[in-house]
Amino acid sequence: MIIWAMGYPFKYIFSFLFIFLLSSCGLKELAVKNADTFLIYQINKHLPLESKEKEHLKSDVRLLLNNIKPEALELLQMMKSLDLEDQKNVSLRYEEAKRWYQKIFIHFSQLISKKISTLSKDGIKSFKEIQDKEIKKLKAKAEKKDFNKNISAIKKVIGDLNESQIQVLKKYEDYLHEKIKQRLERRAVVLDEVVTLLKRTSDQKTRETEIMQLFLKSHIENLKDDKYLEIILAFLPTLNEKQKKHLHHQKAELTELIEIFIATKY
Repeated sequence: MIIWAMGYPFKYIFSFLFIFLLSSCGLKELAVKNADTFLIYQINKHLPLESKEKEHLKSDVRLLLNNIKPEALELLQMMKSLDLEDQKNVSLRYEEAKRWYQKIFIHFSQLISKKISTLSKDGIKSFKEIQDKEIKKLKAKAEKKDFNKNISAIKKVIGDLNESQIQVLKKYEDYLHEKIKQRLERRAVVLDEVVTLLKRTSDQKTRETEIMQLFLKSHIENLKDDKYLEIILAFLPTLNEKQKKHLHHQKAELTELIEIFIATKY
């Protein structure tokens, strides 16, 4: 989640959501109320900020979380109007979700661009080493085509898969694998471009503006050749009653989670 355009879009947010969904009601509320702590930890883990910037980060993250309440309300309305029995409705909500994602991407990328722009010479070196290590690890995983990973991801959303659903996943296996590889390749390119920029100028405003431009360019590339709606629509007719019930439960849980977030003051 830290370098959104470099390969982290919503990785940690989605894993965080699953923690909420698997937790009891009390733990869910506690987790949402500590979302700022979670994000601050993740950013510090990936960005070698100096002590002064770490202090600024706390207030910046809290301000960001409070400022995206209108977007959270939009997402809540989308969730409430989502009808999993109606493919046209699902298609409309998907397009709305893409526009919502664009807004969230910009909010978080602005924060991260600002933080990267403050890196010192030693900080740039550490940043490059941290990112290179992560990319190397992810590339090693991406080289192995793990179909079971795709199955596990879908199971978290709808429960156990039937044979027809496994066949749908197999149809898109190459596409999903290629998308992962492409994102990693772009992430490596953006990393090199960001490091080159940081070494070229020490002017923070110039750094911040140009890093944001690099992120947006990569983000647009990541959204090209989007077949995710196609995959969703291929899955919908195959859902059995148990899976539909599971999905409706997930929807209700996520709706509750968003409502807690909106009510929380960071």
